[in-house]
Amino acid sequence: MEKKQAAFRSCLQPASKVLVSCRGKGGEDNALVVAYCCNCSFDPPMVMVGIV
Repeated sequence: MEKKQAAFRSCLQPASKVLVSCRGKGGEDNALVVAYCCNCSFDPPMVMVGIV
């Protein structure tokens, strides 16, 4: 496997108190504050959130 340099625009530093928005199947909007958020993969791009 070849080493890849991640682009700075795709980096999310470990952060606390992140606002995450979501939409239900019926179209209703909602938002919640999560305790922790950071990158967990660059390829494919994914972030992880810690919900308390």
